[in-house]
Amino acid sequence: MAQPIIYTDYVLVGFQELFNTISLIQAQVIGWPKSIQVPTLVAHIFDGLEQSGSGQVVTRDYRTIHRVYILWQDWAEAEQTAADVADQIASAIIEHPTLFGRIATTGAAMVPNCVGGRVLLDANVRTGFTNFEDGSRYRIIDFTTTTKVKFAKLGLEG
Repeated sequence: MAQPIIYTDYVLVGFQELFNTISLIQAQVIGWPKSIQVPTLVAHIFDGLEQSGSGQVVTRDYRTIHRVYILWQDWAEAEQTAADVADQIASAIIEHPTLFGRIATTGAAMVPNCVGGRVLLDANVRTGFTNFEDGSRYRIIDFTTTTKVKFAKLGLEG
């Protein structure tokens, strides 16, 4: 069996589906956007991978930054949107920690040979501002998730 492409085929697809459930998110992109056509936008940025093994199980921890861009024209409105988006993202991760079964032990859309996993939301959420070349200013919120995926080593030998 060939090694599965876990991050892009399962984790990233799961995050896109997860963020589709968040009513305040209007658009999504992969990677850093050069411009924003439709705010409120979230950009999913791969932030690293750690792998460990024990016995016949491999554990991979995929870190992802989910940067939310909120158009900053009215201070009070932007802050309210930021707080509401933060609540919705945290709730969505609590409600769907296996990304709709992709990192679960059963299900058609799961990682091959998966023996468990879950998404962990880093409690350290960062906020700030950024400007684009067109002069637009955005309130940003960076959420960092660690997606822990455990799978059988036997399924990777080929």
